[in-house]
Amino acid sequence: MAFVYRFFKFLEHRRLQRREAQVALARAVEQAFRVDRLLADTEKALENCRQRWEQRTSEGLPVGEHLAFERYLAELEQRLQELKKAREHAWLVVQEKQKRLMEQDQEVKKLERLQEVDYDRYRRDQKKREQKELDEYGTRLDLDPFVRDLL
Repeated sequence: MAFVYRFFKFLEHRRLQRREAQVALARAVEQAFRVDRLLADTEKALENCRQRWEQRTSEGLPVGEHLAFERYLAELEQRLQELKKAREHAWLVVQEKQKRLMEQDQEVKKLERLQEVDYDRYRRDQKKREQKELDEYGTRLDLDPFVRDLL
């Protein structure tokens, strides 16, 4: 009789959930890095725009262009604030996904440990059964008159 783990399907399901948690974490990290890159690009664009504005202002800037620069700078600053909030949120999501992955990993490890214990129990029972069969076989040989005569 071969060993059959009683919670095999449950273990496979937990492994699948762990794999899904790994994928979800990878996606969350990718999204967080994407937000970080956007934030860095926006900060760079804001700094470049301020430098151009200062340069153009020193050369003399028409009122319409001055207002356009101010509006654009305000939009970039607003976008920067939104991206900072998005970055915070993205990294919170990453932490949640990490926690979920750790929980899934612990569940899988528990079931794998239980499988090891069950397999050890199975092996002990197999050895006991084999020993019992050998003892019974030996007892039958002792009782067999033909074998007794040979000894």
